[in-house]
Amino acid sequence: MYKIRIELEKPEPLYLMIKKKILDLIEKGELKNGDRIPPEEKIANENGISRGTVRQALKELEIEGLIKRYPKKGTFINIPKKIKTKKICVIGKSPKEKQMLSGYGMEMWGGIEEAVIENGLELSFFILKKLKNDLSIVEKFDGILHIVPMKEDIEFLKKIKNKRIPLMLLGAKVDGFNYVAVNNKKGVEDAIKYLIENGHRKIGGIFSPLNYFDGYERYIHFLDFLDKNGLPIRKEWIKIMKEYWAEKWVNEAKNLMKEILMEKEKPTAIFTAGALVSIGVMECLEEVKEKISIIGFDDFYLAKYFKPPLTVISQPIWEIGRIGVNRLIKIIDRGGKCELLLEPKLIIRKSVKNLNKNEEK
Repeated sequence: MYKIRIELEKPEPLYLMIKKKILDLIEKGELKNGDRIPPEEKIANENGISRGTVRQALKELEIEGLIKRYPKKGTFINIPKKIKTKKICVIGKSPKEKQMLSGYGMEMWGGIEEAVIENGLELSFFILKKLKNDLSIVEKFDGILHIVPMKEDIEFLKKIKNKRIPLMLLGAKVDGFNYVAVNNKKGVEDAIKYLIENGHRKIGGIFSPLNYFDGYERYIHFLDFLDKNGLPIRKEWIKIMKEYWAEKWVNEAKNLMKEILMEKEKPTAIFTAGALVSIGVMECLEEVKEKISIIGFDDFYLAKYFKPPLTVISQPIWEIGRIGVNRLIKIIDRGGKCELLLEPKLIIRKSVKNLNKNEEK
């Protein structure tokens, strides 16, 4: 059994000297987990101090979880196992500050950071281009989050998957990978159904680039639902944006809407496949004073302040971020997979005119 000997000439409280000595023996490895330390009385006698002083030192160590005291058995070293902090890497195609400029990016990061704080994670962010040039960077992480991957990222994602590092995609449904995204099919169906209920049969649409998984999904489901409901699919009313960077989408959507308005026959309603697309279209309609109904995919702060307030399909962006982090942690700890689509919600305001009653809803 180890001796707990202290130097009494040091100007410190005696109980603190006893405590520090035990901590020193633990740090040096002389006292190991499960070792029994001498009884209070023995430590007191060997150092010429009171048993109460020793008891005070041991009480503090017990409170701190470094020893356990068992009646009739003694006092034992109880070094708690260190909980390894999980290291998570977040990948985006542009700097975080740039992503935060959009309502989508800000909300997504809000959900991610809430889950990171709740779970005590260590978070690092990398631009996709840097990782493509040096994939070894990801090897030091316990898990990877990829925000809104694009079709050209597939080969890179396969390389990460081959390294067997848990990977979660946020905001994009991609077969063969873990993902948390919105149910785009349900969202587009609800939008078209609402337009039809309000008497619209001439429906156009403006979509984000099709190399975005969500943009492509919304586009194909839009065409599918028009066809299933016997509505005309007029190519001149359907536009697909080409700009890669989202901050340019407002102007491009505005110009594409102008092209639609130049047609001899115009649609009565426009479906917009994203918040920035909606803003561009609304700006265009405001400038030309054109009365065309609009329903947008994605809610955002300004939507309810437009004239008229914008009817939208709202997706739970914050929850995609938060749930995505939590599901990734489960995969890190237990394995398995995650293919989760969250349900969107139709929010009715006043941008869709009821052609049946000739009034706005």
